[in-house]
Formats: sequence, C-alpha cells, structure tokens
Amino acid sequence: MSEKIQQTLGELTRNWRIGVGFFVDKPVFPYVQPNPSAAPCDSLGFGERCIDTFSYIHAMDLSQNVVELKEVTAAKTISANLDAPEGSLDALLQAVICRSQIGWRSNSRKVVLLAIDGGFHMAGDGRFGGIIEPFPESQCHLETGRNKLNVTGSLEYVNATRFDYPSIGQVAKVLSDAKVSVIFALKSDSYTPLYMQLKHALPVVTEVDLVTNDNVLELIKKNYRSIAETVEIRANDPGLWLNITSEVRCPGETDFKLGNRCHRVPLGATVSYRATVTLTKCLPRPEEIVHFASTTSDDRMEVRIKSLCNCPECEAKANPLQKVPKCQNVGHLECGVCSCHGNYSGDSCQCDAQTGSQVDQCHSGDVSNICSKNGRCVCNKCVCYKDNYYGKLCELDKLSCPDSWDTKEPCGGPSRGECDGKRTCICKPGYSEKDCSCSDANKLKPDCHSKKEQYKDMQCSNHGTCICGRCVCEALWSSDPHCDTKAGSTGSLCNDEGLRRCVECVFNNRKLAPEDRQTQCNCSLVEEGVWIDASKIQLTPQSEVINDKSTCVLNMANECSLLYGYIIGDGSIGSRSIRNMTLFIQEEKQCRDRVSPLILVLIVVAAVVIVGIIILLIWKALITISDRREFAKFKSQTQNSAWGAGENPVYRDPNTTVTNPVFAGKNDF
Repeated sequence: MSEKIQQTLGELTRNWRIGVGFFVDKPVFPYVQPNPSAAPCDSLGFGERCIDTFSYIHAMDLSQNVVELKEVTAAKTISANLDAPEGSLDALLQAVICRSQIGWRSNSRKVVLLAIDGGFHMAGDGRFGGIIEPFPESQCHLETGRNKLNVTGSLEYVNATRFDYPSIGQVAKVLSDAKVSVIFALKSDSYTPLYMQLKHALPVVTEVDLVTNDNVLELIKKNYRSIAETVEIRANDPGLWLNITSEVRCPGETDFKLGNRCHRVPLGATVSYRATVTLTKCLPRPEEIVHFASTTSDDRMEVRIKSLCNCPECEAKANPLQKVPKCQNVGHLECGVCSCHGNYSGDSCQCDAQTGSQVDQCHSGDVSNICSKNGRCVCNKCVCYKDNYYGKLCELDKLSCPDSWDTKEPCGGPSRGECDGKRTCICKPGYSEKDCSCSDANKLKPDCHSKKEQYKDMQCSNHGTCICGRCVCEALWSSDPHCDTKAGSTGSLCNDEGLRRCVECVFNNRKLAPEDRQTQCNCSLVEEGVWIDASKIQLTPQSEVINDKSTCVLNMANECSLLYGYIIGDGSIGSRSIRNMTLFIQEEKQCRDRVSPLILVLIVVAAVVIVGIIILLIWKALITISDRREFAKFKSQTQNSAWGAGENPVYRDPNTTVTNPVFAGKNDF
C-alpha cells in the first residue's frame, strides 16, 4: 500500500510530502475504561488486547520516506474508547497548529485526510470528564510521550486531559488561518449528514466521502483533485462598519453570479472576482484594511478603505438643493445626502411620520424577529441584507437548497433548477433528484467508469447500467462502484443504507407476518442492486447469524447493537436473472448494561445517609471514649489526694485565756 500511495501522490504533484498520525479519544473516564489494568479492547468484547487509549500521536513527519511510511503503518495502533464520538477534532487541530513538529511548508497546498468511523466530541463535552479549561487554539502541545506505538520519534498530545475539546468556531479559525483543507473519510454513510453540517460550517475547502479497503487510493486522488481545482476567495471579517458582497465568474461563464467559489477550474484558467464594499457607518479609525485571500494558498490582496463622513469643503458652501426629487421633494440635498423636513425620514425621505416608526409589516407576530433577522425594517418594509435573501420578510434564501454533487451549486446551478427559498429545489425539465443532479438523459458520469485496465473507459465495466452517476450492477457481479468484481470476492454490504434500514425496521416490527414485511419495511431492492427475499427474512439466535454468513453489526440507540447476516444466491424475476439475499437477524439486540436513573438516585441518597450515620457513630464513639478517660482521671486524682489542715487567717477563736501574774505558777485547787 505504501508504494501505491507514493505512486498515486506522484501522479498528482511532483513535490509531495506525507505524514501519519493516529487518534482515539481523551484517556479519562467516561471516554475510556476507568480500570487502569483493563485493556480498552477488553471492555468492548473485541477479543483482542490493544494498547492504552491515547488522544493523538504524531508518528511520522511530512516527508517522501516510503520506508518509514511502511514501518509506521505496520505498527500496532489498535485501541478503543467507550463512547461513540471520538477525539478527532483534538487530533486535527494539533496536526495543524504544530507546524514545525509536523513539517508543514509555506506556500504549499495543505490537505489533511481524516479517517473516522464515528462522530466527534466538541467544546463542552470535556466537562463530563472533569475537564473545564478551554482549548488553547494558538498553542502546540505535542511532546515526547510514552511511545505507545513503539515508533521512533513519535510525539503525543500530552495535555489532552487538561484542555477541553475545541469548538467548531476554533476549528474553523485554525483551519482558515493555516490554509488547510480537510477530507473527511467516513467508514459509514450514517455519519454523512453530521459531517456535511460540519463541512458547511468550515470556511476552507472540505470534502466528505466514504472510504473502504478498496478505494483509499481513488479517494485520495479524487478529493485532492477536487480541492486543487477549487478556487475560492474570502474576505476577512469586515466588522460592523462594512458590508462586502462577492461575485464570481467561473471559466466558461459569461456573467457574474453571487458567490466566491468555482469548482473544476482547469490549470491555467482565469477566474474573475468582483467585490462590492458598502460602508454601513462611519469608520472608528482613519482607515480599515480588508484582506481578500485564497482559502487554499497564501496568496492575498490588501484593500485600504477610508470613510469620508466629514465634508468640510461641501459643508462650508452652505448652499443645499431645496426639495429635490431624490429626496421625494420633502427634503434638501446637502453634500449628496438627504436632509428631510418635518417628520419625514429615510435615506431618500421616503418614510412619513406614520410609517417611519411602524414595524408591524416587518414581522409575522414575533417583534424580536424583525425581517427574519435577515434584513432591516425601513418604512414598515423589509430591506434584505444580502441578495440571496428575498420575500416580504426576507424569509427565503436562494442558498438554502442542497448543492449538487458535481457542480457544487445549489440545485445544480441556474441551468438545472431553482431554489424555492425553503430548502427545496424546483428542477427544470430533464433533471431530477433533490439537488437536480440527475439528468433524465442518463448522461455518462466519470464515476461510472472502472479504473481497472481490462474495463478502462467502459460504462460500469459492461456489467451494469449507469444511472445518475451510479452503477446498478447485473447479477453475479459485485455491487461495487464500477461492477468490475465478481460477487463474493469483495467485502460485504454492511454499509448499505437500504439494507440497514430494512434490518432495523424488521427488528422493531418483528411481530409482523412475513408477507407484511416487504410492504411495511420496504425490504426489496437494496441500494447496490441486490434483491431481498422477504419470505426468507429470519429472526435467529446469535450463533445462527454468525455461522457461515457475511456478518454485519447495526448500531442502535441506547448503546445497543444488533447482529445480522446474509447469504447471496442466484435467482430470477421472469426472464431476468437477479441476486437474491437471504437475511438472518439476531433475535435480541445486545445492549451495554444500563442502570436506571431512579436506582442511581436511590443509591446516592442511601450512600449519603449511610455515610452520615457512620460519621455520627464514629463521632459519638470518640466523644464517649474521651469522656470516660477524663472521668477515670478525675476519679484517680480524687482518691490519691492528701489534704493539709488549714485555718482561715481572719478567723479568731472566741475563747481567750489570760494569766494573772500574781498567781502565776500557783494552784489553789
């Protein structure tokens, strides 16, 4: 694979570089197993021990070293986390911010291929793990770690447990500043809507595509060319003082259209841009600098804007034009600006005293939602901020409809359809699908041509029919994108969305009779061209699902999963040969043990009460022991004390003896 990647990149550019990194999630509970002695894979029942969970490890700097690439990709990198979302945004921003550590060059096209099989964590999710410090978007935190991958020179995001996940706004700013494009390579189509929303929130060229073991090289080539052939110019945030409207004329077009991006631009072609800068209020400083820059390179243009809000020479003349038509004949024109008389107001004095202050025609009942927040109310009428907004309340948006997969324009562009302003395309005759991408003439699309030499330039390898750029394969041929592989020789249909919907519907309605399943659950033709035999859908134990069948896993709500397997055989409908699928679905879904919230509350309350009682008992025991010791000490001192005789010094005996000296020594008695 390393040599094939080298060859593929060499076909795209001569001066290529490639680097490698790996990511999982923050290594703290509840994202990983809290028991440090348990391997991450053990808790998920993979049957394989793996390395400790890590946030992001940069394993190989950007270079053309194919030998190192082979060694890095051969390293044991299997790990796991507990929840479905991943720490992909952590890894993405570290790979972009750490320019010197990764080896990014200036004046080069920078592309990150992010291979993912789940959703993503973003700002605020870190609080579940006790992480509250915001992500620092200007600092690199790649340092030498514990070398979990056993790769020489690897760097690890060491502060993953200190900083929260980045926000979408931070991701947009970092990617925009660094001029980095992203390819989101998804393993499952179920996450496509999520990453399409993320794509529209990012100001850089971004692609979302499905990846399998067989189409990695083709995915890199196709999406790199899409990025390289996309030309987009963006202006920096002009603030509250300027309003910038961009128009573009792509190669082959004669008129300018609202927008700033062209797709499939040939090498050497010219793209014309036209920008209208409107001053909404006087600048707070002498001049404002606006940068118009490419989103994929370091090229940019600087425009300096000055506001002439004070006109000393004009004002000094003091000769305004009185009651001119431009001011509705109710104001005079002074220095090009209307000065309205009386109660008239507005840019051209078009508002009288009554309409000037009314807004009841500028909202649909909610006063806080003036002009759908897409315009301003002038004379009780909405004036929309941008040309793509229209309608009485500026409630319609020409750009709200889905972009066509090939033209990247809403509803495929003016030649295919128009947007009704409410996210729905009105396709012109000859086109269909929700984005008007499908031509009724069934024109061949490049995606219908196989890349294998024996089928080169053949529509669906002559084994199927190309419908709207997608191959519907004949029986006995695999339902891959080009029908160029025999059935049974490639991977399973686990990612087929139609099959997954059928399995989930049958399981949720397993009490239905077999004859009702096809109608209720639409279990007929799956997306890849295989017919499901509704009469042979079986609900069986897990052992029967796994035994000698192609086995898939369907992730369901509440952290539950459902196994299902299938066997594909030959069949026919009338004279037409088809591929029949016999479907086996597990009887009971497998769910991670969950504790009732009521039980959790009772456990917490009981724990608090028990701990409180224990603390009181300990306190009582300590007080009792202390009192007994003091009493024993007092009793001992009382028994052993020797009291001395003492008299009150102020006490005088009432008996007094006086000796007569005459009779001294004589005794008459």
